[in-house]
Amino acid sequence: MLVYDLARQLAKEIGESEEYRLLLKAKERINQNEAARVMLEDFQKQQLELQQTIIKGEAVPEDKARQLEELNKILAANPSITEYRVAELRLVRLMGDVEKILWDSVQDALMVKPEV
Repeated sequence: MLVYDLARQLAKEIGESEEYRLLLKAKERINQNEAARVMLEDFQKQQLELQQTIIKGEAVPEDKARQLEELNKILAANPSITEYRVAELRLVRLMGDVEKILWDSVQDALMVKPEV
């Protein structure tokens, strides 16, 4: 049970981390601006759809890729959205680092080593 207790403690620590706090703060700012929130949500939905298309092995329609690229340029010009995306990236990086540490601790027992 100790492993689960440590996992819960790690989750608590991540929830108290600067990366998480900055993301919450950036999210609050986005939520104060309806237009920015809608644009960011739309972009994220389109991005997810594009990723799912790629995962399925389907061709990405050029117009969809171009539309997403144009929306990305528009989002980059908005300081609140940029702040949110940078904060999100920092939290994702933290989570990835933690995942790598965990996988590194057990890779000797695995037949196929994960590419983390």
